Amino acid sequence: MRRILKSAGLLALSLLLAGCSSYPEKAADGSDWNKEWTILGRVAGVETDPGHGLVLSENPVVLTGSDNFYATWAAGEARPFTNEEGKETDLYDAQVYMLVYGNDAKKGETPEATMEEWMDRERQSYDVWGERTLEIGGQTYQILDYQVVTESNPYSRGTSAFTVYGDYTITVEAAGTEEYEEDTAQVLADFLSACHYNAELGR
Repeated sequence: MRRILKSAGLLALSLLLAGCSSYPEKAADGSDWNKEWTILGRVAGVETDPGHGLVLSENPVVLTGSDNFYATWAAGEARPFTNEEGKETDLYDAQVYMLVYGNDAKKGETPEATMEEWMDRERQSYDVWGERTLEIGGQTYQILDYQVVTESNPYSRGTSAFTVYGDYTITVEAAGTEEYEEDTAQVLADFLSACHYNAELGR
């Protein structure tokens, strides 16, 4: 009996891992899905070189029931920084953060409502000086350009994008320090050009 249970457990694990390692065949923009991309769940893939010297710095993979995925990219040399909580972390000249959030319909969440909530939160947290719409690769993004108004944030300015894809709400943010010379709006636009979405999930 133990052997049967053990075999059944191994089979279940192998099926789970097989499901986690499967990839879409096509991206929504018509390009072939590349296994070398940085993958966020089975929702999004980001090309290995999104430009502007950005290098992947964090892409955690957690086998939990959560349907949320994120990754960060950084430009420049890391230097130690102590945040407002007293914790030491790495500070870069610029950073791009991408979050893919799976809305829970059982909790009454909808992708559109979540996006509006996130945008309102950013309007309240930053000095937003520009709002616009940007279409890249067939995907429409709502864009906010902002200045940081608190001294506790080492990044002084940034540009954020918000969009809905299937049941997911997605945000991408490019932020730079005072010394960073590049335009965060252009950094973000080029990064979004390197983003692809699973065609199987639909729009």
